[in-house]
This record gives sequence, C-alpha cells and structure tokens, in this order.
Amino acid sequence: MCRGGRGRGGSIDVGANIIDIAGFNQDGFSSGILALSERGARGRAGNITVRADQMRIAEGGIVIASIFNNGRGAQARGGDIEITADILDLLTGGQVVTETRSDRPAGSIQLNIADQITIAGREPNRSQRRAAVQQYLQQPNITDRPSDVIVNVGRRSGVFASTRGRSNRGAGGALEISTTNLDLRDRGQISASSAGLGPAGSIRVETQNRLQIRDGDITTQAPRSSGGDIAINLGDSQHSSAGDRAATSLTILSGDSDITTNSLGNGGNITIGGTGVIALDDSDIISRSEDDRGGNITLPPFFSETNPPGNANHFDGNEQVDLNASGQTASGNITTPDTSSIQNSLTPLTDASVNEDQLLASSCVVRSRQPGRFIVTGAGGLPQRPGDASLFPYPTGEVRSLPETAPEAAPQSRSWRPGDPVIEPQGVYQLTDGRLVLSRECNS
Repeated sequence: MCRGGRGRGGSIDVGANIIDIAGFNQDGFSSGILALSERGARGRAGNITVRADQMRIAEGGIVIASIFNNGRGAQARGGDIEITADILDLLTGGQVVTETRSDRPAGSIQLNIADQITIAGREPNRSQRRAAVQQYLQQPNITDRPSDVIVNVGRRSGVFASTRGRSNRGAGGALEISTTNLDLRDRGQISASSAGLGPAGSIRVETQNRLQIRDGDITTQAPRSSGGDIAINLGDSQHSSAGDRAATSLTILSGDSDITTNSLGNGGNITIGGTGVIALDDSDIISRSEDDRGGNITLPPFFSETNPPGNANHFDGNEQVDLNASGQTASGNITTPDTSSIQNSLTPLTDASVNEDQLLASSCVVRSRQPGRFIVTGAGGLPQRPGDASLFPYPTGEVRSLPETAPEAAPQSRSWRPGDPVIEPQGVYQLTDGRLVLSRECNS
C-alpha cells in the first residue's frame, strides 16, 4: 500500500495449494489481497500474482489492485493482477478487481485457470457491513470515506476492470480469461467499464469446452465514452493456453443472460467463435451506442427459441432472445453463418420403432466354458410336527410317467426355434430318475 508518497506500491506474490478468502472484519474492511495506491500518493499500485491449486473468494472477499488518488498528481497506472490455478470460485460477492480513480488507465486482469471457473451469487451481508462501516467512520481521527472501506464493485460476484469518477480520463483495464469450463450464473458478472471520459477496456474469454451463462452478464460499459470489445472463443489468443482449442467450444446462454457493449461513443464489437451459440429464454447479445454507431456482432452457428427482432424498445424482461447492434448515427453489422442449406436438407425420421418382443425372442445366451450354478432355496427339510414325514427341501411339481403299453409317439420336429417367444417356467419338477428340470404345465 502506498499512502501519501511518491514511490510505487509494492507487488504481492502469493503461492499455496489452497487459498480461501471470505468475509470482512468488524470495521467492514474486506478480507483479501490488496495492492493500493491511496489518496495523496503519486506512485503506481503494485501488481498481484497468485498461484494455487484451488482458490475461493466469497462473502465479499476481494483481490484488488487500485489507485484511489484522483488528484492532479496521480500520473501512474493501476497495478495488474494475474491468477494461475486449477480451480477458481468467485461466490457470494467474491471479486477480482483492478480500478483507477485517476486519469491513468486501470491495470489488466489475467486468469489462467486449468479446469473450472465458477462465478455466482451476491454478497449476502451488505447491510450488516454498511452498519459496521458507519460505526467505524464515527471514530475520532478517521479520514476514510465509505468507498475507501468497501472497495468492492457492488454486491455481485465477478471480475471487474473499471474506472470511477465522471471527469476522470483513465481507461478501463483489459480482461483475459483462459479456462476449460466457465460457469457464470446467479447474477455473476465479467465487466470492463469506464465511468469517466476514458474508453472501457476489452474482454477476451477462451474456454476449451464450454461457456455456460445462466442469469449472468459479460459486459463493457462506457456511458461517457467509447465501449470496449468482447471476444469469446476465437481460438487464436497468443496469451491463452486454451486458445488453440477454443474453436471447438460451445457458448450457452439461458435465463436472463446478456453479452453486451453499451457506450456513448462507438459501440464495442462482439465476436464469438467456437462451434456455436445457443441462446434461450431472455438472453440478449447487444452492442449499442447512444450517440454514435453501434458495434458489429459476429457469431458462429446461432440457435434460439425465438427469431430475434432487429429492433426493440426494451431488451431486458421481454422474455425473448434479442440480437441488436443499433446506434444513433448508424447500426452495426450482425453476421451469422448461412445455414439454410442444412435446414432445407433435413430428412424427417420414420415413425417405425423397434419391436421389443421380436428383439427379445431373437436373443440367446452365448455359451462359454465357464460353469454356472443354479441354487434352489426351500424349507430346509424339517417336518412340520414330530412324527410327520420330512418335507422336500424345495417343492416340486408332479410329473406323470407314460404307461409302458402306450403306443410309440410319432417323431416330431423341434418345438422351439430361434425367433420363437421364450416361455417363462412355472416351477421345478423332479423326474423319476431324480433329475430336476424347470418347466411349465401342459396346456389341457
């Protein structure tokens, strides 16, 4: 932390098997890893490097590199954050943040996560935390502001590169995320934004397998400037280990999920690669400009439940999928592959189904050299009362022998052939020579 000085803030390097960051202290300060250049300082915030097998940030915990000084003397950029792990969970308000409150750009964020990233939920105890902060600020000689204590970007779990201050000219930082699976849900967010006059930063996401968004957002915002670009699964990232395989990844949006760029100036472009995009429910892909040209939207094969309209007054909450690249001066281009040749060549499936009875009747048991066993469990051979005859260990049916004077029966062909139904036996029968057979009663 650099407080009121001219030097650069120190960098932080953390390595561990498991890292768990959660909650806040009695004064409302977040648990976390913090590299800050506070008000009055002129130096750059330090960088943060984290290496772990598993990392969890939850309940308002935070990893942040930030410049708090918005005075004239602040001329250094924000620090960068790099996290390398197998699993990263940002839950119930857990955040990774780079931020600037000056005219200099925010630092960048790079997440290299081998297996899984999960971003989900909101901070549950914000009202309790605000009460603790108010009590802390009432103490003598405390000059902090509420935003100096609660440095989180809202309550939502997520990854944020942002600038604060309407008059500040600092640009938002860039976000690069590389992983196998990314699960963004329950209001989780990935955001690059600029509240001032500087442009928003860009977002790049590369997933080897699947990007799943359920009630979550990936967004760049610049209400007073130009929007940043969003690139997903282009497969050619020079800095991403997942880049060479992202071209086979699938992007799925459901619930109220949005991929958006929103700005006053030129809208940022949205480019999605991979095998396809599936958009369901009230999911939207939008690049808009309030005062200039909308950004371009480029998609792989695209599927949605509804036919997205070209323009709509309200996108959120209209219970349909929206694609829009509108702007005040001109609209951007929306490009998707032409799949009409595939749609027009589909062959309907026949209504014929498999006959299960015929399939079972045609089946047989494969013979092998492995001997089998057949076990019959009966009454144990004990008589019911003393003096009674012993019971058979198992009940057997009655088998009537043919009389010795019976005429010789004419030879008959085999009564069962492959393909004939298999008839279930009704019981165990003992022949006159002592052998046991499984059979059924003859039809009268």
